[in-house]
Amino acid sequence: MCSVNNTGGSADAVKICLDHSVAVSHSPENPPPLFLCQECSSRLESEQPEVAEHLYDVLLPVQKMPLLVACENKVSQYNILWIKLISFLL
Repeated sequence: MCSVNNTGGSADAVKICLDHSVAVSHSPENPPPLFLCQECSSRLESEQPEVAEHLYDVLLPVQKMPLLVACENKVSQYNILWIKLISFLL
């Protein structure tokens, strides 16, 4: 969620700012790090271009992939099967 939240809703964060001075100046009610939606990060980069070096992409969730199909290594497949079996038994 965007820490600045000037968009009027709950926008997903796409950038993170690890510089505490920027975080405190733009969102004093939230502790660092500063999470920004696309609109807020674009506005911040246009207002203060030097801040762009402190903005990093947030890793968004990826779709679930089957483990056994993606792995060609037979030893890995065997280990994954054991892990699944042990997890099931616990």
